Amino acid sequence: MICYSYPILKEISSYFLSKEKIDLDNVYILACQHILEPNAEMFKFLSDFGITKNNVYLFGKIYSTSNDILKEMQSAGFKVIQPPYDEKISFDTQHKENCQKAFDDFISIINKPARVIIIDDGGELLKLMNEKIDLLKNNLSIVGVEQTSSGFRKLENTNLKFPVFNVARSSIKLSKESPLIARLGCDRITDVVTQYSIIDPRILVVGLGPMGSNILSILKNKGYFTLGYDIAHHDKAELVDLIKNNNINMVVGVTGSNILNENQKTNAHTLILVDIGLEFDKALEKLEKDLKNKKVKINKVVVCSRLSLDDSKIYYSSIKELKSKKVKTPFC
Repeated sequence: MICYSYPILKEISSYFLSKEKIDLDNVYILACQHILEPNAEMFKFLSDFGITKNNVYLFGKIYSTSNDILKEMQSAGFKVIQPPYDEKISFDTQHKENCQKAFDDFISIINKPARVIIIDDGGELLKLMNEKIDLLKNNLSIVGVEQTSSGFRKLENTNLKFPVFNVARSSIKLSKESPLIARLGCDRITDVVTQYSIIDPRILVVGLGPMGSNILSILKNKGYFTLGYDIAHHDKAELVDLIKNNNINMVVGVTGSNILNENQKTNAHTLILVDIGLEFDKALEKLEKDLKNKKVKINKVVVCSRLSLDDSKIYYSSIKELKSKKVKTPFC
């Protein structure tokens, strides 16, 4: 009997190995996943269970990929890639393009008839399959699994043409996965603090769900000055006060939703944190492109430059007018 290091996989393995073996040669998996040890173990199990490795097409996200695990899975025979990431282009824009490419490559390897499982992290793959399903040839049986709250929100008002299981709030995911991803995210935050020589990091975590709460706890244990904010527990006006009164210079957003669209529904303001490596003109270009992609229209923007310093400035103007301003870093 094959032995797995994770209790749930052990239980599943024990149960199904006692049953009559099922022919899974025509089962294909397209997945957007964290390329981390638990996921590698899961796909190893699926392979041992009978799904051909060549039928598994997997791609990772830049913020949660272990290069060692990536190489290990590639060496084992899985079709797994980590798309490149351009810091000057928004994550959402690049992720959408990566999903489209992965989808096209995946469809080309399927020998019909086939059973297809889409395992998604963020809802973009499932959304894409739902849009394309009528264009695909028959003889495809499709089922989806969404693993995140943000993905669930993206799909909740969609007329789905195939069944999708939402496991975002499953107890095992919340208790086991959230701390793991939070630790990885905090490692990246520590890297940024070191890279940009931030002497006194003062951090605000926005969103105190399972992921945000873990990040808040980890950062505090690392010795950083860290506060938390969540719309479920605080008044919206408190967010600006927290930033101003505590000289916050780093904000970590862990909301699981499209903040721009959600805030527009209630006429609320949105705080947009800019990649620390971007100059102001590049940041404006990126903002314009993202607003266009999300079909969001805004009239004016507040830009805060070098807050808490002697030469701090606050601008309130349209994006067009802001292009003529010489805004110093850091800004938001």
